[in-house]
Amino acid sequence: MKYDLIGDIHGHSERLIELLTKLDYQPVDGVYRHTRHQIRMKWWDASARTYRAAFLGPDSALSHIPEDPIDVDHLINYSSDEPPVFIGHYWMDSEPALLAPNVACLDYSVAAKRGGKLVAYRWDGEQQLSGDKFVYVVK
Repeated sequence: MKYDLIGDIHGHSERLIELLTKLDYQPVDGVYRHTRHQIRMKWWDASARTYRAAFLGPDSALSHIPEDPIDVDHLINYSSDEPPVFIGHYWMDSEPALLAPNVACLDYSVAAKRGGKLVAYRWDGEQQLSGDKFVYVVK
């Protein structure tokens, strides 16, 4: 993770705004937020050929993701015969479900203010995962 550390502004708010803009921050509802240039992607989805098709996140953000094609050198081929993988840091907000036959996310926003889930998967060594093996509690 990268951080932008800013020194004491000594009352020079106009210079702070200039600096934040130069660091690629934009005002959103009165708060300066960093503009994202990265997205969470469905790296296991071999059919995704554009950034919008590969985007994994809330539907409300989809219109901000470009339809630009993904460079062939950046495409990942993680087929269903690869070993199962369990992932986190995706902050899913739905019911726990498989993302692919061998990909399961265990991060369902338990740290959210409300409605998040603490999720587990009861894995018995199977190559093909099952949606029935998710166990969770709601916050």
